[in-house]
Amino acid sequence: MKSYQLIILFAFLSCGLAAIEEKCPSTDIKPCTCKTYFDGACIITCSLAGQADIDRIADIPNLCDGHVHFVLVHSKVSGIPAKLWKVLLTSKTVDITIKHAGIQGLIPPGSESVPKVYTPGEAVIKIDHSKVGQWDWKQLENFYSEKELTLVIDDTPLSALGEDFESIAEGQIHKLTIDSTGLTSIKSKQFETFKDLSSLSLQNNKLTSVSRDMVARPAKSLQFLSLKKELQLSVRIFSCWLLNRLPAGLESTLVQPGRC
Repeated sequence: MKSYQLIILFAFLSCGLAAIEEKCPSTDIKPCTCKTYFDGACIITCSLAGQADIDRIADIPNLCDGHVHFVLVHSKVSGIPAKLWKVLLTSKTVDITIKHAGIQGLIPPGSESVPKVYTPGEAVIKIDHSKVGQWDWKQLENFYSEKELTLVIDDTPLSALGEDFESIAEGQIHKLTIDSTGLTSIKSKQFETFKDLSSLSLQNNKLTSVSRDMVARPAKSLQFLSLKKELQLSVRIFSCWLLNRLPAGLESTLVQPGRC
């Protein structure tokens, strides 16, 4: 009896896995690969890919039934085409990673812009150990995430934040990480439009000064702040000033904490 039950269970799981696998494109997407997870999302990874390979994926209709995550790794391309951005940013949950890659812009320079897009779920956009020619943040201006939006820029050259940085998702960023980028300055009220910012990390950059009003006040949503290994006296003064005006229970990693 137990053996019979195991056979039925195995058959059921096999059918379920087969059904999930069908969400990946049936067309050849090499050198990119596709894998489907139990939550129904498929992840497309493009490694050693060229621009034509990325463009071809953008042309696939109903990609992964509208639930697709994307990884661009070890590739040099002009950018992710607006058509593919639209698909990725309207996924049930958004997870986009650019890692160990070189791109001329978030989209190919001179091409069409990313239209107004929306996701009902959480969103994570991560640029890690890469090089970006043009940080055209306005391409993400019309993106809206119903739930938490996280932006991570890590170990990727970024000497300054452009005038259009605050336009990302119309200011609807919840978690922001800019670590090891070579960032040298942050202007006054740089993150003021991010009213719901709950986590801010600015570690291991080259900041020489930090504006005391770089975040919105009162910062009622801010739960985590990290300025580890940044500046010396000026950051300590800023940290003490800021901590006295932030919510109780804020978790922070600051220069010489406890000396306010």
